[in-house]
Amino acid sequence: MRRIFSIILSLAMLFTMPGMAQTLVTTEVKATDVSASGDFTSGNYVGQNLAFVDDSNTSAEAYTYKVSKEGKSGRLIPNNKYAYFKVENNAITQSDNDLFVEVTYYDEGNDFFQVQYNATGSNYKQATINKSNSLTWVTTTVCIDDASFKKAQNGGCDFRIWGRGNSGTTISSIKLTKQSVNPDAEPLGKRTGGTANSEFKGKSFAGYQGWFGTGGQYNSWQHYAYGDADADGTNWPRPGKISIDYFPDVTEYAESSLAQTGFSNLGNGKSTKLFDSNTKDVIDTHFKWMNQYGIDGAAIQRFVGGLTGRTITATQEATQLKKIQNAAEANNRLMYVMYDISGGSQITDSSDTTSISSYVKDMKFDWVYNIEQSLEMLNSNAYATVDGKPVVCVWGFGFSNAENTRPSRRADYEEIIRFFHSRGCYVIIGVPREWRSQSQYIDIYNQADMISPWYVGALGADEGSVDSIYANYLDPDITYCKNNNMDYYPVVFSGFSWTLWQNGKPNMIARNAGQTFWNQAYKLKQRGLDAFYVAMFDEYDEGTAIAKNASDYFDIPTNQYFVTASCDGYWLSSDFQLRVVNEAIKMMKGQRSTVSKVPVAHSNGPIYYRNSFESKYVTCVDSKYNGNYPVDPCFKNNKVLSSSNASGNASIVKNNTAKTGDYLAAFSGNGNGNNSSYIYQISETAIKIKKGMKLSYSMYAVNNGGRNTYVDLLLDDGSYVSARGFASNGVSMGSSSTKGNVGSWSDCSFTFGSDSLVGKSIVGVALAYGGNAGNYSSYFDNIIIEDGEGQGVEETTEAPTQQPTTEAPVSTNMKLSINGYQISSTLEGFRTIYSIKDDDKEASEVGLIYGLTDRISESDMVVGSQNQYVTVAKATDEGKNPFKLSDDVNTTSYTMTMLYGNSGTGMLSSKISVRAYAKLNNGKYVYGDIKTMSIYSVANVLYQQKKMITYSGHNYLYEKILNVVTPGYTKVDYDWSNIIVKGK
Repeated sequence: MRRIFSIILSLAMLFTMPGMAQTLVTTEVKATDVSASGDFTSGNYVGQNLAFVDDSNTSAEAYTYKVSKEGKSGRLIPNNKYAYFKVENNAITQSDNDLFVEVTYYDEGNDFFQVQYNATGSNYKQATINKSNSLTWVTTTVCIDDASFKKAQNGGCDFRIWGRGNSGTTISSIKLTKQSVNPDAEPLGKRTGGTANSEFKGKSFAGYQGWFGTGGQYNSWQHYAYGDADADGTNWPRPGKISIDYFPDVTEYAESSLAQTGFSNLGNGKSTKLFDSNTKDVIDTHFKWMNQYGIDGAAIQRFVGGLTGRTITATQEATQLKKIQNAAEANNRLMYVMYDISGGSQITDSSDTTSISSYVKDMKFDWVYNIEQSLEMLNSNAYATVDGKPVVCVWGFGFSNAENTRPSRRADYEEIIRFFHSRGCYVIIGVPREWRSQSQYIDIYNQADMISPWYVGALGADEGSVDSIYANYLDPDITYCKNNNMDYYPVVFSGFSWTLWQNGKPNMIARNAGQTFWNQAYKLKQRGLDAFYVAMFDEYDEGTAIAKNASDYFDIPTNQYFVTASCDGYWLSSDFQLRVVNEAIKMMKGQRSTVSKVPVAHSNGPIYYRNSFESKYVTCVDSKYNGNYPVDPCFKNNKVLSSSNASGNASIVKNNTAKTGDYLAAFSGNGNGNNSSYIYQISETAIKIKKGMKLSYSMYAVNNGGRNTYVDLLLDDGSYVSARGFASNGVSMGSSSTKGNVGSWSDCSFTFGSDSLVGKSIVGVALAYGGNAGNYSSYFDNIIIEDGEGQGVEETTEAPTQQPTTEAPVSTNMKLSINGYQISSTLEGFRTIYSIKDDDKEASEVGLIYGLTDRISESDMVVGSQNQYVTVAKATDEGKNPFKLSDDVNTTSYTMTMLYGNSGTGMLSSKISVRAYAKLNNGKYVYGDIKTMSIYSVANVLYQQKKMITYSGHNYLYEKILNVVTPGYTKVDYDWSNIIVKGK
């Protein structure tokens, strides 16, 4: 998470408060209340007690001109020009400090403009109004409490509006009224949120920045472009002028949400475009991903540096926060507000230990008049709560940094916690990992409801660094919080890199195919924790983003380095990190087995591996980091797999001959006799073979011996795919056929996903030679494994080097059965009751295998399955059921509860496959029959047959499952009965 003042989000909104005791901002200001106004909608300026400086000199700073936007006239203030205004003395005096300034403007661009006014301590006090590029007319009110209109600006004026951006700032009207606000005096009002589904505890949230804004060539791009504009004014993202290290995958966004950049095309030839965080489409897509990948919700970042000016926007639908709320509600996700105090303006007088700094006042204003009253966020069932209390986090207590951008006053910290508690909130504070040693603040920290220390950057990619930090900080933290009646929320992250923004080391903390993240989650689960905070969902700047990102060279601009998903040597799909987080959250909730290694497939297709061996050169301020860094898998765990009467060498070289990009893989050596062979692994993979899967690559034979080289795939049983006799157009995949021509590129393609290979795993990609005496030399580029068309044909032109073997079925008298299901309304989970008959005491372990029926095959329902939609849950002694639910009394019964909680209608209605398994003393596994059910179908039987043991449980089935999936579901009167749905 970037914690700096330079980032400002446009999240202010309208509030309407009927029946309030005091006069507040409303959607319309009555004409009788207006002290001064100005209007441009007629084409000419019309003012009431307000004079406007009309200067037609294009070089003057007060230059503005008439325009029409969406059929409405207005006044355009060009970039870095000003519209000056002077108020009549008898309308607003120098002592009228409390004013509301309402501005109607055309919301174009992603930057901001400012109302700069005579204040008690400054003649050009700034109030910032942020744009969101909604391309609509928007009305925003600036609430001022320190006005002092004394004609102290240029030309004797009282305030001016500063135009910003290539499109300038277009205004249509201004109204000034004498009003004041006091957030502390506001009643809480009615709150209808806070349902069981909105409960925060036990759920994992991701920080959501939402701070990326696009523009044109000469616009200021929010959070993308970095550094000064070029001499001609070019200011869009371009080589050397970009602040994100991870490049986003934008393929799922609407074209209208994307904007062209100044980079060359992507490696795949498509235009390089970036997304706009303010669009409804992008926000909806992000929350759709949260739903799809099991993330419970988002912590919405609001930087106090962006709240200066205390603005309230009357056009709610144009605001980003309204779009976020709508998206959370539509996708059955939760949200809460997280204030980041970085950049907050605090009192600098060290002798003043009691006054409250302005950033705290800004935060209080925003919470009451925007979050509570304008948007009525706390009335949304999507707003996270703890025992009905709305959750709010304030991040940045106790931090210090070189820029001194984070406030540090005790009085402010105390006031923040006091205020939010007075508003009935559950308060989380974000603190540094050394928080317990900060004696100057510890008594204040003890007042919070939850502590969340920041670990981003503190942990390395290796397991040992996690062990060290957790032992020295996290474990004592947990103990301290328990002893002081506080909750604890650990922060986890996927990796870290800020080369292009802060000139740090490229890929500073590597993701290591998800293992960096998994190490943290696994060790938190071992400590009994059930949730974590993910930093961050969309933080592409610092490389912590888990949202979809570029996989490799083909997905990034050809003229700029970026950290890709595959740069650590494993080819990963763009959604890989989301899938890792999904499985980690399941593990935390007890919905899958607890394992120490990432149990997630590198890709679910259609591409499983792609390597053009590309690197990009990076120039850093700290020159020791200058150099080429991979953007493709390149070589990973490369080694000689076998050698018979031959030698060889493989390397990645920069060569103008490359088929794609600048690099290729060079492979050369010598055959020392007939039937020589040499196989060299270039990549380690974990790819489960699917029917019809295809291998393709480009090969350039440097000499005649190079035509005897090829790409091979190593299987988990130690054999090679080429040995299965696959061919294309009469050319064998392996060494029995020469390939290509000397001195030119040839494209090779082989379909190998036959029935006999389906389910096996590819564990390595190799370059191979098979021929006679003589030297060989060739180049390879664009090696790809992907889904193909149809089924591969297994030819018999040569005998396989190793005959396939079939493992004999396990002989056992054991019997495994699924006996039935229950719904737990208190845990919000479904229970599976199963039993084992093990007269010979053969089992060392039992458990259940779950799978989403529509996304798996029967062969996936085994222990060790790599299908992400399969979960294995080992039984524990606590799961033993004293009741005998099998027809055979000589059985042991178990109950397993899988939590579904706030999973949405898709999960409730999805078919779920369930299978019991047992591990024998000899290490082999046996399996019971696969049964299929759904949460909805079980709930339907329980409800219709009145089998729940309590009235509240009976109602739960209707309210939380049946009527959710089938709106209008007919109610059934409650009655006592059995509570088990018999298994089929």
